[in-house]
Amino acid sequence: MGSSPNLDRMTPEQLRALAEQALQLLSKIDSMGQKTRRFETFNEQHVRVS
Repeated sequence: MGSSPNLDRMTPEQLRALAEQALQLLSKIDSMGQKTRRFETFNEQHVRVS
């Protein structure tokens, strides 16, 4: 990962683009969390541990 951007020096357009990227990442994280919960539920219901 790179260094954090200096928000004070970003243009409004750059800030909007950064905010959109952040929202896209949050959406991906949420989707991954939902998939993880589905896998965990499946495993709890179908996989036996010896």
